[in-house]
Amino acid sequence: MDLTNINLYNYKYKIEKFLITAPTLSEPYEVKDSFIGNFEIEKNFDTHVLPYFEFTINIPNGVMRALLKSNNNVKVNLIIKYTKYGSEKFRVEKNSSRYTGFLNGVFKMFIDDQDPSLNEQHEKEYEKSIGINETTMDLQNSSMMKVVLYNEMYLNGTITIVNDIIINATLLDVITYILNKSKMKNILISPPSNNKIPSQFVIEPMSVIEQLDYLSGEYNLHKNGTLIFFDIDRGYIIDKSPKCTAYQLNEYKKTYLISMNKGNNSTNGTKSGCVKFDKEKCNICMVSSKAIQSTSNYDFNKQIHGNNLMYIDSNTGNTSVINTDGGNIDGVVYSKKGEDGTNALQNKLKESKKNVTIALENVDINFFTPNKEFIISTDTVSSNINGSYRISKLNASFKKDGKEYSSVLTCDLKGF
Repeated sequence: MDLTNINLYNYKYKIEKFLITAPTLSEPYEVKDSFIGNFEIEKNFDTHVLPYFEFTINIPNGVMRALLKSNNNVKVNLIIKYTKYGSEKFRVEKNSSRYTGFLNGVFKMFIDDQDPSLNEQHEKEYEKSIGINETTMDLQNSSMMKVVLYNEMYLNGTITIVNDIIINATLLDVITYILNKSKMKNILISPPSNNKIPSQFVIEPMSVIEQLDYLSGEYNLHKNGTLIFFDIDRGYIIDKSPKCTAYQLNEYKKTYLISMNKGNNSTNGTKSGCVKFDKEKCNICMVSSKAIQSTSNYDFNKQIHGNNLMYIDSNTGNTSVINTDGGNIDGVVYSKKGEDGTNALQNKLKESKKNVTIALENVDINFFTPNKEFIISTDTVSSNINGSYRISKLNASFKKDGKEYSSVLTCDLKGF
């Protein structure tokens, strides 16, 4: 891949709207950007089904108390945009639009009602709080707090109870039916590995999340295991592999993480930044070798522990050994019924021995979604980490920088 003349960029973000509505508010309350602090997005793709999306805001105590009386019926209309700067001069490119849409949606907001700053001496009547802006707010009668946002459609949809019987349907038909009942949209689904068509599917009265988890384990939905995650803007029910098996129209399937610090002219030497590389139809991020941490001690672990895994079927209690290469048993895995018919257990063992953590600054967060294939290419770190990975965890911290936000991102990657 020739990157000689490629233009790299840094991305910054801006909150365009943070509009709060609640039954106890006589009118929506907009939090001005000067009263919005840092925010954070944490996504544990392997262990959670929803992201953790946290903001620090400052609002009048009267508004706060009105929100606390709404019993989890507080909503936020949130708009976040981003712009890109040339990575070398850190300035806006003349030919780039000032701001592009990053996130636009309705979220449910949850507040810590045990916040000690909400005591009686700071109370202010709600009616006197409406209309306060950044130039008139009395900071002695306001509170700084942390709030957590969840995409309303996915939060409500995942707990919807579905119960029915479907005749002569494929697994994809059943999943689509369940998702339609939940009213969730914009979801990417990898084609199921199991194409068998049972005479009927009995959908027990369970939540949508429980239904999807049951289908993935009972019917071997995907041969490498199934990743189920409902993000802040999109849902995923995809094959847990380091390949892109489901994507939106015109979405690039690969994100390259390149560290070429020896000064090779064809790779821009030590330049930093990222770019949507249209020529190769992929995303590229330049990474410092100091920002790459590998725990890929596969050969060492194999010599010390061996390479076998004892599998216990939680449905039958039967035991067996998988991934046999000789050596001793170095782990025990319990599995849902059906998973022993897939590669999920073997891949889980392989992934545990090839983990990489990478830190980046001011990148396009859209490059780091769980459906993409991540390709590490470096000339300064041991070559055994080069190759394809999937993302298992992401943490993005956004720090205020004037009216914009700079970002620091860390991601955990797993390779086979």
